[in-house]
Amino acid sequence: MTATWQPNPYSPDEVEGLVDDDGSVIALVEDFGYACYPSAINASTGNRERGGAYYDRVEARLWCERVAGLHPEKPGDERPPFYYTKP
Repeated sequence: MTATWQPNPYSPDEVEGLVDDDGSVIALVEDFGYACYPSAINASTGNRERGGAYYDRVEARLWCERVAGLHPEKPGDERPPFYYTKP
């Protein structure tokens, strides 16, 4: 699978989407100036995950790409079990 980062046409310039071959958005990075917040569809679970604050847009993009399955995951990428459970 290949994917490309593209600006979101329905949002301000601060939001970028990672779009796969089918045209589906599999990840987003929102840049608020003081921090970037990534979210991505986890390739192994199918759940949408939200990452923590990154001060570098490139690091936020890389987190998205790892969670989406484009690169091997690094320690710290996983989310705790309570993240997925319903109250």
